[in-house]
Amino acid sequence: MTYILDHNSFICGNFEDEKISELNNISVKIGKLSLDRDSDFFPSRSDQKVMRDDVKMSIVTAQELLNKNNFSQKILSNIPLFVSNGSFFGNFEKHLSRVLKVFKDASLDGSRIEIYKKIYRASPPLLAIETLTNSNMSFIAQYTGLKGNNATFGNTSISTYYALKQGLNEIKNGGNYCWVSSSNGANIYSHIMNRSTSEVELTGFENTGGGHIILSRENNSDKKAMCRISKMTNSKKVPNLYDKTIKRTWIELLKSSKSELIIFSGAIDHGVNDKDEQYLKALNIPTISIFEKYGYLGVSNLIFGIIEGLKHIKNGIKSIDVIDRDVYGRESLITIELC
Repeated sequence: MTYILDHNSFICGNFEDEKISELNNISVKIGKLSLDRDSDFFPSRSDQKVMRDDVKMSIVTAQELLNKNNFSQKILSNIPLFVSNGSFFGNFEKHLSRVLKVFKDASLDGSRIEIYKKIYRASPPLLAIETLTNSNMSFIAQYTGLKGNNATFGNTSISTYYALKQGLNEIKNGGNYCWVSSSNGANIYSHIMNRSTSEVELTGFENTGGGHIILSRENNSDKKAMCRISKMTNSKKVPNLYDKTIKRTWIELLKSSKSELIIFSGAIDHGVNDKDEQYLKALNIPTISIFEKYGYLGVSNLIFGIIEGLKHIKNGIKSIDVIDRDVYGRESLITIELC
C-alpha cells in the first residue's frame, strides 16, 4: 500500500493578458508568479541567475516541506526524487532574440565546421543551463539533500502520472519514502506549443505553479498519512500530432469506480473545460474543475488535483478520482482514499 504523507505547493494569482497574434486576434492569460524573496529558503544569488521563477519557488516550497517533516540525514540520503518538468523556456522573448542574434552575427561563409564554431562562440554561455530540462530536479536534490534514485519526466501533464507511478514502484520495491514534484512555468512559449497540439476555442488561460508530494510505505502513528493511493491507470492512446480533436474516454477509465467526487483537468481554455464538464455529467457524480480554480497548470494538473482532493478527504469524503488529459489527449486516473 502507498500513502500520501504530506504535500506543499505554490501558485500565482495574478494574471496578465498577452497578445500572441495581432493579425488573428489571439491572446492568452498568463499567470505571473510572485517570488518569496524574504524566505529563508530562497536560493542563493549565484543559482538564481540560471533558474526560472517556478524553479526558485519550487526550491522554497520543497525546503519548507522538508523542514516540516524533519527527516534524518540517513533517511534523506535514500529517498528517491521524481520530477515532472513543464515548459523550460522561462523567458521566450529573451531567448528567441538571443538565438536570432547568434545566427545574424555568424557569417555563413566558410565550411560547416567553421560556421558551427562561430555560432557556439556567439551563443550566450548560460543559455544551455537556463533551459536545461532537468534543472528543477537537480536543484531540488541540491537544496534538500535527497540522494535516492532520481529522474525527470516531461513535459506534458501525463509526465506527472509517470513520475507518481515510478514513485509507487519504489515503494512497492521496499522503499520507505519517495518524493514526487512538478513544476510548470506558464509563458507565451508554453501556450504556443500547447495551442499547436490542442483544440482551443477561446482565449487560453495558463498558470504557473508546482508542488511536492511525499509518498510513504507505512501509515505510522508518529507520521500519520493523509490518504492512500488505491488505483492508478491511464489510457494507452498513441498521440496523433495531426489531429487536435479531443476524444473524451474518461468514462472508460472510471468504470467500476465507487468514488464520491471527481476532480478533473486538461482544458487550456473555458470552451473545452465546459465540454469536459458536460461529458462527466453523465456519471451523476459531483465534479471539481482544476481549470476553473487555477487555469491550465500543465505538468502540475495532477499534483493540484490530488492536493484539492486531500482537502475533501480531510472533510470526510472516503474516495476521490483525480483525472487528467494531457495536450496530446492521453488520459490518466488516480484514485485516493481515506486511510
